[in-house]
Amino acid sequence: MAKGVKKIKWTGQGIVKKDLSIPNKKVVIAPDQHVFFEVDQWYDGTPETDKKKSITWIFQDRKVKTIVLQKTLPSNNRYGIKLPKALCGPFEYYLEASLSGKRDVINQTGLLISGSCPAKIVSSKWCTTNDGKDVRKEHVFSYGETVYLNLKTEGLNGNLNLSVDVFRNSGDGKTALFRYTSVDVIDGEINLEIKNTFSWFPLIKGIKETEEFYVKIFDPAIKHYIPNGQNETKHASFLKINKKIVSQTAKPPTNLSPLKTGEPDKNATRFEPCKFETITIIEDKKEDGKTTKVKALVFDNGKNLINKVPKKNPSKSQFSLNSINMTLQQKQKQYLTTHYNFYWNTNFQA
Repeated sequence: MAKGVKKIKWTGQGIVKKDLSIPNKKVVIAPDQHVFFEVDQWYDGTPETDKKKSITWIFQDRKVKTIVLQKTLPSNNRYGIKLPKALCGPFEYYLEASLSGKRDVINQTGLLISGSCPAKIVSSKWCTTNDGKDVRKEHVFSYGETVYLNLKTEGLNGNLNLSVDVFRNSGDGKTALFRYTSVDVIDGEINLEIKNTFSWFPLIKGIKETEEFYVKIFDPAIKHYIPNGQNETKHASFLKINKKIVSQTAKPPTNLSPLKTGEPDKNATRFEPCKFETITIIEDKKEDGKTTKVKALVFDNGKNLINKVPKKNPSKSQFSLNSINMTLQQKQKQYLTTHYNFYWNTNFQA
C-alpha cells in the first residue's frame, strides 16, 4: 500500500490569482511575496508516526525536472514560494512534498506554480557578445556584423513566441524594417543573436552614413507592443551602423540563454552529481591462438596515467561501456536512477 504525501495545498496565506489558477492543479501567484503551502492529504498506508517526520519540499522546473530549490522541514511546517517579477510569465514550476526525499515520478502529488504580473521591458542593451557590455555609446557596427540584443523583462518568462521588430530611427515609427519571430524569454531575459544585418541594407531608402535603430517587442497573443515602465514601446535606442558592408552572409537569428558569470554552483544535488572515480578499458588480446582480457586503467581520480594504456591494433580494439568501472555514492546512483532511468548491473559499484 502506498504511503507518503498524497496531495499538497495552498494554506490561504499569500496573494494568489484565483482567476488564473486551477483548483488542485495549478496556483498562479503574485510576485515579490511569499505564498505558503502545506500537506493536504497522506496516502492511506502512511503510519501516524511517519506523518510526524520531516518532509522534503522540492521546487523544480516542470518540463526538464531540474531542481531549483529543495528544503527539508518538519511535516507540520508550511513551505513558502516567492517569485520575482522577472520570473513571472507562462513558465511553469512544479512543487511537491516528499516523505522519502525522492521525487514521485509516477503520481501527480504536487502543484504547478507560476507567477503573474504586467508584461514589461525593464532594460535593454546592444552588445558585441552575448549578454555583454552595452556598447551603444561607444561602438558603431557595420552591415554584415553580428549584433547581440539583450532585454530584461517582467511578466514574460517562458514566452516562446514574441517578435522583435527593428525600426529605423528616421522612419515613421509605424513600419518595421525587419521582424524576428519566435523569440524566447529565458530566465526573464531576451538574448537574440542577430546574424543578418546585411539583409537590412537593401531595405533602407536614402541610407545615411550612420543609421540609428531601435526595437519594439510584439506579443502576438495580445496583438500589442510591450511597454517599459514609462508606457513607451520604443526600446534599445540606439543601435548605430555605418554605411559599410563587412559581410554579405545572412544567417537566421539565434535565441541565446542569459550569460551568467562567476563560480559554478557546487551544490551536487542540483547539477548532475555523477563523478567518475576510475575508468578502466578492457580489451581482447589474441596471442598464440589464445584470447585474454587486458585491462587498462585510463583514469584514476585525476592521477597522471600517461603511457599506461597498452598498445593495441586500432582495427581490432573494442570499447565497451560496460567495461567502465564507476565508483558512485548512493545519492549519485539515486540521481541517475530518478532522472535517466539508469539500470544498474554488476559493472557499476556503489
